[in-house]
Amino acid sequence: MPRPEILISISGMGDPETGDTDEWAQALFPTGALVNRGGEKTMEVDGGGRVIQLIEVLYEDSNEAIRQKFEDLGHLLPVETPEEMKGTLEDYALDVVENVLLKAALDASQLRFVQAYNAALDVARRLVGETGNVRQAKIGVLAHSLGTLIAYEGICRAFDTALITSIVDVNVVLCAPMLAPIHHVMQLLGEDRYLTRNGCNKPYQRAASGRFYSIIRQCLLIYDRRDPFRLIQDMSFYERSRDNDLVDEFRLYDSGTPLERFWEGHSMIESYIANNREAIVSWLLP
Repeated sequence: MPRPEILISISGMGDPETGDTDEWAQALFPTGALVNRGGEKTMEVDGGGRVIQLIEVLYEDSNEAIRQKFEDLGHLLPVETPEEMKGTLEDYALDVVENVLLKAALDASQLRFVQAYNAALDVARRLVGETGNVRQAKIGVLAHSLGTLIAYEGICRAFDTALITSIVDVNVVLCAPMLAPIHHVMQLLGEDRYLTRNGCNKPYQRAASGRFYSIIRQCLLIYDRRDPFRLIQDMSFYERSRDNDLVDEFRLYDSGTPLERFWEGHSMIESYIANNREAIVSWLLP
């Protein structure tokens, strides 16, 4: 019996709605068929010989009641940044602070991921059956932009939740991550979150044997050089070192997006999947 394959996807901001990331799955598996059976979505590849369970994390709707104002984050941008691009980035940075950095907002987002992860485990248990081993399931977490923060915080929260008795490791791909600037802002605000506690590291626990292990099996980080949000990144934050082990591979590429259409460099489908499809699939579900 083939090992169950489950893909958890988390989009960025922009009023995401249910099904927005279905397009990601179709772009990753262009010859596959998206099937929806009573709300349970799958991507059937190779004529149905390979079936990937699709689970989506929605979070932005949970933040509407707690929007507040913080000061402008424009000082993060280089002086030479074009005014049009600067305005867009400043608005986005302000939205990030309003929607995600507040404790209540981030807690709600974490719990949305935990719910999705639990749903993935339920699916895996059903597919392997009573005699199977749920840990044989493959679970990939694909996140874009602000969704990368939800992925990181949510994975840490799930790993830290005693009620989850069966931990299945996840493979993670972060496209256009926002971890570096949000980490720095959280530190300035004095926020005690998983990101500020751990920095750019995988979450770890000590096993009964005394060995430390992490729920994150491997992590690929990807950035388009033409992505405008690369301008507010501290790239050294992601560099693998003795103190930083979250990112196992960092891919920096150039989509060739014309500068007058800079926003296209941030597109998950037109930039990130279009230029890295095979790598993303191989990292998520090896």
